[in-house]
Amino acid sequence: MLVELVTGALFVLAFMKIGLGWALAGSLIYISIFIVMIIVDMEIGKLPPLIVYPSIGIAIVIAGINHFVGVQPDIGSSMLGLCLGAGLFLLLWGVPRLFKKSIMDFGIIGMAGLLGASVGFPLVIIAVCLAIVIGVLTIGILLILRRRKLSDAISLSLYLSLGAIATIFVGKEILNIAVLFFAG
Repeated sequence: MLVELVTGALFVLAFMKIGLGWALAGSLIYISIFIVMIIVDMEIGKLPPLIVYPSIGIAIVIAGINHFVGVQPDIGSSMLGLCLGAGLFLLLWGVPRLFKKSIMDFGIIGMAGLLGASVGFPLVIIAVCLAIVIGVLTIGILLILRRRKLSDAISLSLYLSLGAIATIFVGKEILNIAVLFFAG
């Protein structure tokens, strides 16, 4: 019941933030996808490719429609976001393997690609940064409360999903602040 309440609350907040229209429909689909990702990850500890890759396809279809109705992310922004998200995590996955280390599962690359396709470029950068901040704060609090050990595995897909949902709501505002900060 908690999942349904949180989903409903996020849908109402999205309606209040975005208003009625195609942008809202796309956002609600993305919110639903990322909530499914959170629940599946919490239940089984990983995201099956059977969920991640069709979701990327859905994000690309939405971006294609966005292109024709004038909503962001359009297909170019979505594809660039997909490549940047997946590419960054491919590097994070691959470089440690050069030194015979493994810091994450290969499946996280698809999840990062989904995040990028969903929010597009440049918001993929904001979404990854938000995921890192949410993850660090959450893990820090759990460590302080002794609910977690430093050696426990970190669920990157959980934090990427939360970062994506947060970006749907505040990503553009954070991007505008960042542009003002770095440009002036």
